[in-house]
Amino acid sequence: MLKKVVKEILVLLFVIISLVSFPNNFSISIVDYDEEKQLVNINLSCKFIPVEKPSVIVFYGDFQKHVDLLKRTNKKYNFFISLKDKPETFFSIFIKGMDVIGNKKIDTFMNFFNTSDFIPKIKFLVVSTIEENGINYHISYEANAKLSYYSFDFDEKNVSSIEELKDEFFKSNEGFHKIHIEFKNRFGFISSIDTKVLKIKNYVFSEKILKPMAKEKKVGFHIVKKGESIYKIADEYKINPGEIVKLNNIKDPSKIYVGQPLIIGRVKYFESPIQLKINMAKNLMKMYYGSTLLKVYPVAVGRSDSTPPGYYKIMYQEKEPALYWYGEYIKPGSIINGIGSRWLQLSEKQYGIHGTTKPWEIGKRISHGCIRMLNKDVEEVEFLCDLGTEVYVEKGEE
Repeated sequence: MLKKVVKEILVLLFVIISLVSFPNNFSISIVDYDEEKQLVNINLSCKFIPVEKPSVIVFYGDFQKHVDLLKRTNKKYNFFISLKDKPETFFSIFIKGMDVIGNKKIDTFMNFFNTSDFIPKIKFLVVSTIEENGINYHISYEANAKLSYYSFDFDEKNVSSIEELKDEFFKSNEGFHKIHIEFKNRFGFISSIDTKVLKIKNYVFSEKILKPMAKEKKVGFHIVKKGESIYKIADEYKINPGEIVKLNNIKDPSKIYVGQPLIIGRVKYFESPIQLKINMAKNLMKMYYGSTLLKVYPVAVGRSDSTPPGYYKIMYQEKEPALYWYGEYIKPGSIINGIGSRWLQLSEKQYGIHGTTKPWEIGKRISHGCIRMLNKDVEEVEFLCDLGTEVYVEKGEE
């Protein structure tokens, strides 16, 4: 009995391998992709005269779905596969038909395409290094699909190559610059991203490219409940909210949702490529890239001794933060929300580096202990400094 079962399994495997390896009854090709509707248009051609429309089943993940065919000619059809709300997965296509004399025709197209071919996750990377011949720009990208560069726009100016993009970096002014990049996938269709880089002196960096090394220790899981925030969950486990962000690769901490599973653990950071050194006597912040001084920013510090000198690390960050003041919620952007456009919490939770809605107070000893900056300045610092960035607060001398 066992030998018979094994034999049947082997025969079945042979049939499957034959179907996968040598599809010859049908041909399929992707003819269009509607980016707005996330709809893949596939052409199906029969290599025989069908007696009726073939049957098409699409397999993805643990799901399968019959799709309708639109007849173009007696041997050619079209069908559509929606990628909307689909996970990142391969799509396999099974086709069955019959010719005019009653012969069954079957083909399987395994892993024909992946969601990521059309909805790729792309991260554009730029870092500057000091070399013998000066500053060199290193440009690359990370993606979950096979892509190739197609075109670049730098501040809406088209550039034809990576080398020309580097030239634009060198010629550009300091500050933020927009980059639009188009990539071609393996089927010849275009995906694009919009990103930005920051230039300080002649150094150019993409966002959060200068990460300190980190050691992660995962200790458990948490399922988000109604009314919970990153802060509340972190307090429950006596960890920093930034550790939850880091362990779960959360892009926007304000958008966690009920039922979301979160990894709970600790993160230990080591030496960071960027260091911030704050001189309280002069109300200045110096930003270093290794031993190179990148920029000096004016800041406001705590009145009297309310900003304690010491060594800190950035443990949490938030863009356009709300302010919770003695139980009162003050929305982002409000004139009475003194946090400004960015919040960088330090390893002593009650202290942080943030923007301001009162720019005239920069340069004074006026805060309750935090380091205030002009919004435009703190946005540069937040763009470059990832979690774990080292911060030195010194009394300094006048």
